[in-house]
Amino acid sequence: MAFLAAILCGYSATGSLMGGGIDGAGRPIQSAIIASLTVSRERTFYFSLFTFLNGILAAGGALAARFFSARTAFAAATLVAATGLLFLFPLRAPEFAGKSTTAKSRRVIGQFSLTGMLNGFAQGLITPFLIPFFVLVYSVAKDRVAIYGFIVGTLASFVLLAAVDGSRIGICPLDHPDPRLGAGLLALLPLTHHLAVALAIYVFTPALRVAALPAQQRALTNGVSPNETGRALGVNQVTRLGASSKAVVLTGVLFSESDIALPFFLYAGIMAVNIGLYFKCFGHSCLLRGLSSERF
Repeated sequence: MAFLAAILCGYSATGSLMGGGIDGAGRPIQSAIIASLTVSRERTFYFSLFTFLNGILAAGGALAARFFSARTAFAAATLVAATGLLFLFPLRAPEFAGKSTTAKSRRVIGQFSLTGMLNGFAQGLITPFLIPFFVLVYSVAKDRVAIYGFIVGTLASFVLLAAVDGSRIGICPLDHPDPRLGAGLLALLPLTHHLAVALAIYVFTPALRVAALPAQQRALTNGVSPNETGRALGVNQVTRLGASSKAVVLTGVLFSESDIALPFFLYAGIMAVNIGLYFKCFGHSCLLRGLSSERF
């Protein structure tokens, strides 16, 4: 069930919440529509705004969920999600006839898909299990964890507002040392034996690694022609969620065997490799210290 849920819905981009449609199967369609309705220089702003609204409302949902039983919470979430579909009917997005993928687009899609696959596998190892980690290791009450989830989601969502200026924010770790710091801190999470320190790591690490996400989406959409945007976003999401869902199964087994620390160490190692690939694939963008709208 966890495998299927990861494929259909994904997990929060902040890494703070257990689930939701934020990064699921519908995200490539949403991103493609945003790209089709905006010009390049505006996309980082709108991707940031869209992800901010997702995150802040998801954080509010996490806080509200503590007042519901599990069955009622799932029913309410289903109703809210279905209501949101009503707003899609008046939407009219430009339509582009699909064409064969060009060599340039295949390169861009391949690079983003490879880094996205590793990132997805790393996130799948720990993101769905951050809340169970505190419940199992520190015996934190589930309603208290909901409050912490609200704080994390809110903080990470407001950090996204710093990404509205695509001219100053690049797509790789040279422009963003924060993901490297976040990976290191998460590797320390199972080693600390102090709840306050563990909670501080849990609260701040998602905010450290989300600022570059809108710029990365813009880079991917800029790297392909308009009639290939949906394909590029879809392939990227498939590779990321496919890897993430497999990692969910692996960590589930490790947690059941009480090997709780290993997924966090694997996460740090995979993220180190992934950051190296960012330098290799997008080094020219790093050297430019920003994202040129014509570079991809």
